[in-house]
Amino acid sequence: MKEKIIVVFGIDDFNPGVLVLGGKEFSSLQNLFASFPKLKATGFCAANYSYAQNKYMRFFIKKTSNFLKLATEKNRLSKNTAWIKKIKQVKNISLELHGLTHFNAGLGTAEEFKGKGKKETDDKMQNTLFEFEKANIKANVFAPPGWALNKYVYSFCKEKGIIMANSFYDLKSKKFSGETLKSPWKTTYLNGVKCVPRNIDIKKGTIAEVKDIVKHKGIISFHSHVKNIGVENGLTKDNIKNLGLLLEFIENNYSPQYKFFKEL
Repeated sequence: MKEKIIVVFGIDDFNPGVLVLGGKEFSSLQNLFASFPKLKATGFCAANYSYAQNKYMRFFIKKTSNFLKLATEKNRLSKNTAWIKKIKQVKNISLELHGLTHFNAGLGTAEEFKGKGKKETDDKMQNTLFEFEKANIKANVFAPPGWALNKYVYSFCKEKGIIMANSFYDLKSKKFSGETLKSPWKTTYLNGVKCVPRNIDIKKGTIAEVKDIVKHKGIISFHSHVKNIGVENGLTKDNIKNLGLLLEFIENNYSPQYKFFKEL
């Protein structure tokens, strides 16, 4: 009898301004679901995405507040009704929280909540929830943009009953990409908030890493982004191919229970 394991798949920057319907990333995702119909993907969505790949553009956005407003309006979740309708039709996808703009205008970085006080943090988090509500999407899992947190994010999540998707844990270097948390393998609590691990990069992940997580009785938590914007684990042809090989190994050797992050 095959050993039962839990498998989750998180995709950051899952926003209308990044994931284009009919684009190559969305097509790659659909093909992946066709090959692994039980797979579930949690798309972490910045409700009003504004982050730019080019560092000079980020500097321009940082210095020009009016441009920031213009740059984000077209990406606002509730304004993209056709996109939302299409995503909701895909049973393998669940949308969750990834900040408001995924951009710290004061620093010009993706670390939206870094250095922010209680009021600004609460306002950003509340506006994010409000945008999801306007889009008629119930969300209760939060993946911090840029892996950056502050104590007020934890307080807000604790109060609202929101689950946290951990900062990514690199199994090779044995380091977290952001805040150091209790366990890279299992769900744990930190500051009163349930934290779910993220531990296998879809580009660099290996079968040896899968075996290592299973040995620790952990959750297989695949991590990716929609595009290679400051990262290398976007939904590219090669990365999807590697993920497919890992999923094939899992299905051949274990009894996977595919879940959305919210189901943990």
